[in-house]
Formats: sequence, C-alpha cells, structure tokens
Amino acid sequence: MTNKVDSVADKGVWILGYGSLIYKPPPYFKHRLPVTIKGFVRRFWQSSVDHRGTHEKPGRVATLINYDEIKLDKVLLDDFEKYNTHDNLDTLAVVYYIPEEHVSKVTQYLDVREQNGYQRYNLNVELEITDDYIMETYVDDEETLQSLLGLYNGLKYNEIGDKKLIETSVYIGTLDNFAFVGPEIIKDTAKIIAHSVGPSGPNYEYLKLLYESLIELQTVFKLSNAKSSSSSSASSNSNSTSDMAIAALKSKIDDSLLAEKVIEELVIEDYLHSLLEEVELLRIS
Repeated sequence: MTNKVDSVADKGVWILGYGSLIYKPPPYFKHRLPVTIKGFVRRFWQSSVDHRGTHEKPGRVATLINYDEIKLDKVLLDDFEKYNTHDNLDTLAVVYYIPEEHVSKVTQYLDVREQNGYQRYNLNVELEITDDYIMETYVDDEETLQSLLGLYNGLKYNEIGDKKLIETSVYIGTLDNFAFVGPEIIKDTAKIIAHSVGPSGPNYEYLKLLYESLIELQTVFKLSNAKSSSSSSASSNSNSTSDMAIAALKSKIDDSLLAEKVIEELVIEDYLHSLLEEVELLRIS
C-alpha cells in the first residue's frame, strides 16, 4: 500500500523511478540500484501536456496502478489479465539515494517535474542486489563500498527474508487524478505516442528510452534471478527497437553463448513490448 507524503523528512531519502527517472535521473543522487515494485503494474495511462505532449495534443507517460484497485474494476482487470499473470506482479524499477543535504533541492525539482497529475507517496520496494554483489562490485572503491554497505545493513528484510526492503518516495498518477486517461486500448495509446511531441521531445523517445533502459538495467546489474518472460513475442519482430536494443547488447558481450543466456533471462513486460511494437508499426507505415 502507499501512504501519501506531504513533506520529506530532513534526512537522506530513496527516490523511486519507474518511468523517465530510470533514464533521466534526479540531480545529486549518490547511488542508483535496481528494485522490484510488488503488487503494481506499469501503464501508459497518464496524459502529458508538459513533457511529451501539449494541451492541444496530450502525449502518454507511465504511471503505476495498484492491483488492489485493478481487482475492483472489470475493464482494468481484463487489461491486466491480457498482459499479466497473477504471479507476475513484479515491476522492475530503480532507486536513487539522495544525501540529506540535497533532499530539499531534489524534492523541489521533482515536484515541478512531476506536477502534471502526479502526487508523492511512500512505497516499499525490494532491492534486487545483495551485500555480496556490493562487495564484489565496489572492491576497488572503498568510499562507495562503505557507503552502500552502511545503507544496506540499515535496511529490513521482507517477510520471506530473502530481499531487503527500501522505503522510497515515488510520484504516482492515481486513477482519480485529472490527467489519468485509462483504461485505454493499447492501439489507441500507440497512435498517440507515435505522433505526440512536447517540450521534452517526441513521445516515442520516452517509450523507447524506458524500454531500452529496462533491458540495460538487467544486464548491468546482472540480475540472474530474473524470471523468464511470460511472452514469446519479445523476439518476434526483427524490425522493432526492442530487437535492436537486444542486438546492441549482444554485440557488447564477447561470448556468444553467454550473450544468449543473458538475453534469455531478461524480463520484458508484455504490455511495454506490445505497446512499443504497435508504435513502431505506426511510425514505419
């Protein structure tokens, strides 16, 4: 569950990014780590008039929808069951650690950046790396190593006891906000994304960068515990940006067998992949 936040305490905080924050971080962050959001799905059902669209032609950007709310709405539930299985309520995201001295500035910055219908909440997420990973990765960077281990050791475990929990600050466009446009048929969303442009650039760029950043996130942090994607469509369109992103990743890995293993372990959200394919088809038609 989320708890609405009116102000951020004067201490270091973790900022959760599930949309543009994944590839366009907030200022002054010290650490960037992969996390899983449990019980929420990512959908492009938030209209954008300030970044990826205009008042005359609003674009579409991502928001999070709680499964507890999905269950209460048949249309939302139908959409969910089309693109998710009931055991697939894991949404990959990132968290940024903001030191105490920068919390106020970053909060002000994000309050403006996320002003179009988003509100700030607290949300617990699961960290996708361990202390062993931290020690192996930052063995030659003592300052980062000690900083991360100090933060890691201060975190509590989830109920199962296999992953650490992080309390984050996150911006969500809820179902009752003025900019929420869902549920929306994916083809209609794709048409809007394919042709909308705003002050921050083309709407298509937002979707493409998010998709490719999620792929990169899994490879950079070597998330070997990633579940297999429930969709077989992830490699079906050789002309799609998704395949170009995967091809680029393969080219960076010398061992072809290792490259195939890495690609097989990637979790590519069915909804995101389907949306990207629809937009790509519209752009080349």
